[in-house]
Amino acid sequence: MNIKVHKDPNKLQEIVDLIYTVIHEQDYKDEMNNIYQKLFVDKKQFDRKYYSKIKKYLNRFKKQCSIDKTWGDMYFRKTPRESKDIASALITNWDIDRFRKIKENANNFSTEFYRNKLLYTVRQNYEDLQTKDEAFYKAAIKENNMENFVQFVSQVDISPETKWNYIEIFNNPQKYFCELANIIFMNEEAYNDAYGEIEEYINRLMADFEKNAEENIDSVQKNIGLVIDREKLIDLYPQIARNRELSYMEYDEKDINILYLGILVPVFVNLKKSNLEDEKYLFALAKNLGDKSKFEILTLLKNKEMYGQQIAEALNLTTATISYHMNDLVVCNFVKVYRIDTKIYYSLNKEEIKKFISSLDQYFK
Repeated sequence: MNIKVHKDPNKLQEIVDLIYTVIHEQDYKDEMNNIYQKLFVDKKQFDRKYYSKIKKYLNRFKKQCSIDKTWGDMYFRKTPRESKDIASALITNWDIDRFRKIKENANNFSTEFYRNKLLYTVRQNYEDLQTKDEAFYKAAIKENNMENFVQFVSQVDISPETKWNYIEIFNNPQKYFCELANIIFMNEEAYNDAYGEIEEYINRLMADFEKNAEENIDSVQKNIGLVIDREKLIDLYPQIARNRELSYMEYDEKDINILYLGILVPVFVNLKKSNLEDEKYLFALAKNLGDKSKFEILTLLKNKEMYGQQIAEALNLTTATISYHMNDLVVCNFVKVYRIDTKIYYSLNKEEIKKFISSLDQYFK
């Protein structure tokens, strides 16, 4: 595995993530508390040991962050279905330098340039497009007109509000890409100031991670359920704002995959390992097998890997419901997740289920 570990975050993505975190601050705190409960973590002890520096960083950025509510709703809307806010989707696989050049030379880029980027990013970030929708995608990118784009985006399982926003952007892409750039560069100094508080800590953390990068990524893969293409170069960036998340993206122009690693992910992986003998944690895992829908999902995956839309149709559930159940199944590592082209596939992690059964067996001896 060829891995390039970056000591600093992707600045462009991190600024977007920081703005998103500020806008959805209470949701962020609620999600963090939910993770504490699932992993039976002592919140005060965890905050003191792992989270205090991150909290200072987030609060420092928040004090200086500037975002108009209208644009915040446009670019950073959060609904139960969306896995990506529009801002994150639009900047997929770009860095701050490239985005700055696009902003400074906006009139030199054609409408087709912006629209093709939009088409690519919708396809890349919303994996519920079915095979038949390949025709919609090819027609949309070939003809590059509103009718084809509306047909294309109508196939994506996202909220009507988000669909409408994407259609608005497609109609006048330069305007909306440039407005997003204005928001990002308006908050760049706030990021620089906040990151100065934590830079040394992050650099040290990533330097330690790099010493055994392949072993560390193998551990994350094994315990999170992510399957990484080992044939391609991996650009690994730390994530601070989305510190408990892991995202894996294909680069649109090079034979490179990008891995955004939340800096607390390795911590949670180790906590999960240490909890295997804990009675409460075993009970939490058992609840996943006791839930009818989750058990049916695992049964479906027993014989073959499937993507979200296939599972939803097989069980007559919405993709939002499947996504909800999958989050729990991936967290407890009963399911592995990996990307093929534009789809996210799930497969049964039989080894982890056997390990859980073995732990139960040892517990009752």
